[in-house]
Amino acid sequence: SVQPLERDPFYVKLAAAVANSPTKEAVVFIHGYQNSFEHAARQTAQLVRDAHFQGAPILYSWPSKDKLLAYTEDEDTVQWTAFHLRDFLEEVAQRSHATKIHLIAHSMGNRALASALQMIASRRELRANPPFDQVVLAAPDIGADTLTMFAREIRPMAHRLTLYASENDDALMLSKFIHGALRAGQKSAYLLVASGIDTVDASAVRTDFLGHAYYAKSGSIIDDIRKILTSETPPELRNLIPATVQDLKYWIMPKLSR
Repeated sequence: SVQPLERDPFYVKLAAAVANSPTKEAVVFIHGYQNSFEHAARQTAQLVRDAHFQGAPILYSWPSKDKLLAYTEDEDTVQWTAFHLRDFLEEVAQRSHATKIHLIAHSMGNRALASALQMIASRRELRANPPFDQVVLAAPDIGADTLTMFAREIRPMAHRLTLYASENDDALMLSKFIHGALRAGQKSAYLLVASGIDTVDASAVRTDFLGHAYYAKSGSIIDDIRKILTSETPPELRNLIPATVQDLKYWIMPKLSR
């Protein structure tokens, strides 16, 4: 069921949920294209449960049309929502009283998150502590070159940024065709490896028809996210295979992944 709340009662409930949780932490999930509110809420709950996260789960739902042929409409909406997401994340940081706040975005939701973090970064002092702990960019449907530029701005906003990409992501292959440019969540002859981002090549994992939802359906990816959220384990200690491109290190999910 859905119970609408005004802003202040919402933050009272959120602060209580954080205070009553074992870790006193929170995680915010930003969904992607073609999602209903109900589906996004279920995604959030399932991800938190599978990752054994014991803090307060928060869904930031933007008004996707939830239609296959409404891709360009969702593109406009996700850019519009970036300003609202910025305000929301700043309020969560101030009013949740969480000891740590983690952020996870999937697919097109990464556009809103990257823009929101860039706007927050532009208003912060250079030496201020990062307001967020772990940021996970799952199969980001955002231009690779664009995210490389964003990375320079948003890196100080978190203790660690992790990006999952796959060469078997057919949804992002279609997005590349539409935009005429490689997406950050793809891997072909090119893999986005930027300074300050831990890139994980998840090409060994395929869990659905389009290969786009591996972040939530692969046991090995979920376990990797669990290690990031619950123990802040660096990639070199997460059973990943190290590799390098252009003198920058990235990580490969082993082929035994499912």
